[in-house]
Amino acid sequence: MTLLEFNSLELKYKIGVTLRQAVFLDHYISNDDRINIYALDSFFIELVYDINYFNIISVNSFNSGNELDKYA
Repeated sequence: MTLLEFNSLELKYKIGVTLRQAVFLDHYISNDDRINIYALDSFFIELVYDINYFNIISVNSFNSGNELDKYA
């Protein structure tokens, strides 16, 4: 799957693909959010969880750049 194909999916499908096919790499906690990063093919996916309500509030995808710096 390419980044463009992933970005064209509806939110529920992005979450499903991430949890079933991507490889978990790391996480960090920021304020009330837990951000998990995954690798899938040639790009990365962040699932952002609201730790107070235990639900995913956003899905961010990217292939490189400043987004990876917080995991270094």
